[in-house]
Amino acid sequence: MTDPFTIISEFLERCGGEVQGRSLEELPPPEVQSQIEAFARGTLEASSREALVQLLHDHPEWIGRLAEEVKSLRTNPGKHP
Repeated sequence: MTDPFTIISEFLERCGGEVQGRSLEELPPPEVQSQIEAFARGTLEASSREALVQLLHDHPEWIGRLAEEVKSLRTNPGKHP
């Protein structure tokens, strides 16, 4: 019987560049999360918006948090001040 690790190793050698896994979502720090919430509500100051957009550019995995916040506001408009 073939060693299972050999099978995996051969598979990764053939398809290594195409195989990807899902990483754990990195959560933004609390201060960034509060900026994301304010941005979604439209209450974030212009100077802070520019900084937040740059942070989202540098950390695209945080864009999902913004999308969740916008979705939350649409489904529960009274939830946020």
